[in-house]
Amino acid sequence: MSLITHRGPWDAHSRQYKALRFLERYLDTLDESKLKSTPCTAFFSPNAVFHDTKGDVYLSGSHIWAWMKRLFAPFESVTHEIVEVRVIPETEDRVVVYGEFVRHFRLRGDKTDIVSPMFCIITVGPTEVSTYPRAHLNKDSGFNAREGLMVCKSMKLVYSGTQEFYPVMRREGTRNKRNGVDDRNIEAEDVLSLPNVASVLE
Repeated sequence: MSLITHRGPWDAHSRQYKALRFLERYLDTLDESKLKSTPCTAFFSPNAVFHDTKGDVYLSGSHIWAWMKRLFAPFESVTHEIVEVRVIPETEDRVVVYGEFVRHFRLRGDKTDIVSPMFCIITVGPTEVSTYPRAHLNKDSGFNAREGLMVCKSMKLVYSGTQEFYPVMRREGTRNKRNGVDDRNIEAEDVLSLPNVASVLE
């Protein structure tokens, strides 16, 4: 599979490619306000990872979907105008999608849209799982250590040594000897630190 570039509205050409069909369904779900009626598993694996623009990390498909419902709740409508989408193959069955869009939001009761640029990187393919048996996230986080954690390949996370997972909060917390914070009360929105990372964002 070679590089695919698509510009403008979805069409017969874009629908020839599995990754672009997937992205079209995903954006249509957002644009048509179908978050509540669509299961998270339609787009996210149970152990998916979502990085937002503030640096927060959301773990598990169910938690990502719940967060997105809250995020889009104030808006009467949301639409995505495609500028350019590029699909780059990584392996035989995994691709990375780089998408540039113009996003139109309309708050409930307003007559005009809020317009903002959007850029996203999405890895599409079979789930890649690394297990972290010593993870300690609270029961409401939507993450289960046995379920494992999908490492986003587009982030170029390369592990060396042991596969251990320690949550780290960027706010004051009760310190302990292990990783500097009280990890009994970690929330899924907290920034996560992965030790033994040899290379990040090459």
